Amino acid sequence: MEQPRIRGEIHRFNLNLNVNLNFNVNVNLNANWPDGIDEQKAQRRCRIYPNPTRGTLHIITNDEKIRSVSAVSALGQPISIRLQGNAVDLDGYPSGVYTLTIITNMNTYQQKIIKL
Repeated sequence: MEQPRIRGEIHRFNLNLNVNLNFNVNVNLNANWPDGIDEQKAQRRCRIYPNPTRGTLHIITNDEKIRSVSAVSALGQPISIRLQGNAVDLDGYPSGVYTLTIITNMNTYQQKIIKL
């Protein structure tokens, strides 16, 4: 069966488009970046020394009672430490970097400790 032929004229046309695209993008970034001031205040309220240490760390908090102290190795493994007065003994642990967390009746402090 033969397909019918379509006869007609081909019409050509030009289309001109003028498109104005206006984008208004508002981005609000709210971040609490440490500016060093709060960190300095925290260091004055909770001091840990000597750092680096060979064993015993002394913790001084101004007018805050220490409730607990915990430590995590650089690999994220918790280590068992005991608070004795205002001191922590790391004498039996290998050399490395530890994160010490001190919880008081008012705040929580974290500080990196280097064990020699």
